[in-house]
Amino acid sequence: MKIIKIILIIYLVLLLHSCNVESIRKARLQNEAEKQQTAQVDSFLYYQPVVLNDPFLDSLTVQHDKQQTLKIRVVPPPPPPPSQFKQVEGYRVQTFAGIDSINALVMVNDLQARQQDSVYFFKEEALFKIQLGDYLYRNDADMKVLDLRKLGVQGAWVVQRMINVPLTSDSTADRLTEETDYPYTIQILVTADENKAKMIVSDLKTRFKIESNYIPAENLYKVFLGKFTSREEAQTMLENVRQNGYQDAWLVYEK
Repeated sequence: MKIIKIILIIYLVLLLHSCNVESIRKARLQNEAEKQQTAQVDSFLYYQPVVLNDPFLDSLTVQHDKQQTLKIRVVPPPPPPPSQFKQVEGYRVQTFAGIDSINALVMVNDLQARQQDSVYFFKEEALFKIQLGDYLYRNDADMKVLDLRKLGVQGAWVVQRMINVPLTSDSTADRLTEETDYPYTIQILVTADENKAKMIVSDLKTRFKIESNYIPAENLYKVFLGKFTSREEAQTMLENVRQNGYQDAWLVYEK
């Protein structure tokens, strides 16, 4: 009986030792540490870290006590070539003004194929416009309208705007600000009524105190005002005439 008790006590001691929670926890932590160490070794073997050097950043880091001045040489673009034209007030022939850009492009291509004059295509005031030529004088633009009608372009008309004139030493543009022997005059209007032409001539003489006359041209009568030796003088009078009720008057250069 005493022997049986001793055996039971030994068994209980062994059982308690085997069930020690702290021992189990330590054993588990040791196993986890061994696994982690093994994984780290394996990761290091397969994925060895590589240090990538950046010369610029490394130099700033190493020489942090020195100031580094970074410079870059900027080369400006070459200046644009000098313009071959200058803009003056003149006339063009307008053949189209509308919102249909497709038909406008078709007309532009057709005009460029048939005309030697410059063809301008642009958008202005929400309308696509096509204009031809750069004419200093209204009568030249009127003649162009007649030529276009012969070619089947019936809807052309003359507009006044800034035009491009070549900068050549022997061009008329260089003489625009110089007095010449070629007279300028102002055409007021064209009418089929001779009595109306006479009345307008009388009104012009009274208002502006300068020469005014009318010239028959087939079945029409052209009313003119003044003779001027320079374009500036004629242009000043033209502005005065327009401000006094004759807004459609234009400058004429008699070659």
